[in-house]
Amino acid sequence: MLSWVAMSLVAAGVLCGGAGAAQYVPGAPGGPWSREEMLVVKAKLSRLFDVEQAGHISWEWKGLHPGEEVSVPNRPVPLVLRLGFHDCLRYTDGTGGCDGCLNLHDGFIGALDGPWYQLQLDMEAISMNNGLQHIVKLLEEIYVNKDFPSKTPPLPESLRDSGKSRADFWAFAAIVAVEYGIETNNGICASQDFEKPAGYEPPQRQNNQGVMKDKWDWARFDPTNGGAHCNDQQGEPECAVELERPIAFKTGRADCVTLDGGYNTEKPERHADPHTNGAGTAAFFQRDFAFNGREMVAILGAHTMGRLHQDTTMLPYVWIKSGGQQFNNQYYRNLVGRPAWYFRHNAGTKDGCTKGGDAFGERAPARWLANARLHLKTGGPAFWIQEKLACVDVCDRDDGKDNAEACCTERPAGAMCKPDGGRTAGSGPEADPSPDGGCEKFQFHVGLDECMLNVDMGMYKEFGVRNGIPYGCVGLEDFTLTEWEKTWTAGTQFQSHWSKINGRRAEPQCPFQTMQIPSGSTPLHEMVEEFADHQDRWVAAFVPAFEKMLANGYGPNDLQAGPDQWTAVTCPRVMPEAATQFWECTAPPPTPIPPTPAPPTPSPPTLAPPTPAPPTLAPPTPAPPTLAPPTQIPLTPAPPTAAPVTPSPVTPAPIMEEPTTPAPASSFWSTSPAPEGGAPSPSPSPDAAGDTPAPFEGNGTTVPGGQGAAGPGADEDGGRLWWWLVPVVLAAVAVAVAAGVWWVYGRKERASFDNVKEYVPMEGMVEDKRSDPPSHSGSPAAPASLLASPCEPSMASGPPTRGAGSGLQLLSTSGISSPQPLAREPASGILLHASTSHGSAGGSATARSTYVL
Repeated sequence: MLSWVAMSLVAAGVLCGGAGAAQYVPGAPGGPWSREEMLVVKAKLSRLFDVEQAGHISWEWKGLHPGEEVSVPNRPVPLVLRLGFHDCLRYTDGTGGCDGCLNLHDGFIGALDGPWYQLQLDMEAISMNNGLQHIVKLLEEIYVNKDFPSKTPPLPESLRDSGKSRADFWAFAAIVAVEYGIETNNGICASQDFEKPAGYEPPQRQNNQGVMKDKWDWARFDPTNGGAHCNDQQGEPECAVELERPIAFKTGRADCVTLDGGYNTEKPERHADPHTNGAGTAAFFQRDFAFNGREMVAILGAHTMGRLHQDTTMLPYVWIKSGGQQFNNQYYRNLVGRPAWYFRHNAGTKDGCTKGGDAFGERAPARWLANARLHLKTGGPAFWIQEKLACVDVCDRDDGKDNAEACCTERPAGAMCKPDGGRTAGSGPEADPSPDGGCEKFQFHVGLDECMLNVDMGMYKEFGVRNGIPYGCVGLEDFTLTEWEKTWTAGTQFQSHWSKINGRRAEPQCPFQTMQIPSGSTPLHEMVEEFADHQDRWVAAFVPAFEKMLANGYGPNDLQAGPDQWTAVTCPRVMPEAATQFWECTAPPPTPIPPTPAPPTPSPPTLAPPTPAPPTLAPPTPAPPTLAPPTQIPLTPAPPTAAPVTPSPVTPAPIMEEPTTPAPASSFWSTSPAPEGGAPSPSPSPDAAGDTPAPFEGNGTTVPGGQGAAGPGADEDGGRLWWWLVPVVLAAVAVAVAAGVWWVYGRKERASFDNVKEYVPMEGMVEDKRSDPPSHSGSPAAPASLLASPCEPSMASGPPTRGAGSGLQLLSTSGISSPQPLAREPASGILLHASTSHGSAGGSATARSTYVL
């Protein structure tokens, strides 16, 4: 929810900016990006990331802001990636996320330039955002100045003026940083000379003692000060990183609202603790990013780029020596201690990428040692340093000079140096009697030590932490401030302490990290090993975790997809230093999508001529009663006795059978093929129980109990009685009169019955429970209650059942003013009562008719 201040600012922006691309108002979602804007901004970032360009851009910025300072390291690709993570942190109240703001108020911001007296600093006194204050100044100028930096295409108007949020820009910059790292890695994988185009020579430089350095030694390519980029997998098939799909850039993030409208917020942030262990790291990622175990292990792989800076965090050294801004899985290979090349940057090497290994030319075995520096009052910071068992001398120098050291002159044929203790090829460090000395020894890169923080090591090994100091493993028993103070004296500026076993430096014997997040999933240490051995699996896990990180604080529908900034996009790399330098990203024009032909205008359906209703059959003229010959009265002597006149029961005239007509189009019934020359006949549908009800028979309905339309008590044998002539004649006259009345009124009422459309079962009758009854092919499905003919109930529910006191209720959609029941009288059959209403301009009339079934 936006605060009322943000809502007011948004409203003001709408009122002042109109419907066009108005200047961005903090608190509102960022506007969409065009593909052209994306290409221009990517070109600006590419120049910032390129060789030594950050220094030139910094001078340009100072010219625009006289008296202000900015200091950005060479090739700040990892720094922009770090900014992307810090921007998406939560505030201490649980709000926030990716909002284009940092808190640069809490804690010390600046360079910790010493002197490094020990046990004097508080970790809480240093801002966790320290080191980001300068890169955001350069990015802010790109955000508000359409022409900055020079030597790149200008924007039509700045990102801010065209309605884009700063948060979206920072997220885009983080994505471009990852892409730049992939391009760098893949270029080095293909050729060590990837960043040395023809005609390019690095400038000559002096070291701190004023001695000219070799052009390629400590060159300017790697921002970790490790010379040129080196890659342990260079030239091998698994070296290159392949994206299965582009990293999705989305827009719509909202900047936080500050008093000055800038990026410096007063709200306290909730940062990850770099000194905690695996349990602490997992709790942070679960709470603030909703990460599962695989996502949190994958996102930490971003540490494969960049380095630590002691002057801002008190943490020195690098994660990967000469890794620079290469995006690959070397972070995991180092973390699990896979053997790797010991890259040398001195002793006659040309560009810092001479591969050093053990005596037999194999990748060097590795180990991790816990280390503490005592800068903090707690004894920390503590971290982990890797050492590799490698030859101490470079016997085969790049400059062709011979090395006269005994380790080189006494080596066996084909060996890189003399093996210690006479160990043989294939044997490990345990076969070396003196792994900390001799021609092969465990060693780190002086000044470029490869390290891991507690937060990194905690994903692979399980240990406890106390004030940031690891404990709980063999080798960490004496790794405590109590022990360190025994050798510490006031005023000491530097003292280093190591994990030890039996008094010798050794790797702590910590168990694997077996946490499963969520429960039942793969343990964390197995994921680390999986990513170390399968770079493609790590990349496949990193991309969605990275996208999730950049959407922190937003719902699934809050952000909108932006343009594809990766596919077929090309940006320049390492251009010769000349006045003609220009950074411009290009992409082929999008493949035009052929217009979808408009669907043909459907011709109005041809209505089939209505099937003429078959002629109504005239009621048959009742046959005159057959008069039985009079019974002769025998002549007997007895006096004649008149035969009594017994009233003969009159057989009622049968109801005329309704002519069979085709079911209307809205009927529920399906139809079976019509017989030759006839109309289709309704096919019975299965009832709710799956049984098929019996069809209609004759002029009645077959119902359970076997009663036909004639009703109970009917004379079923049809026998005729002989009557006296007069009663018979009277009966014939009565029948004729009844037939006439039936004919006159029956035709009139049948028209009203044709309007009967709905069969409503009453109490005691079976209802259709199906939810999706079949319908006519090509016709809309009609309710199961519709009738096929005026006088027959629908069979969708099976035949109606009747019990004493129950009846059928016929409803009409027109004509019948109100539903009237079909009343049943036990002794005389079914009486059908129907009321019809005939309306006209002058009023209406209602007639009621009764029929005997």
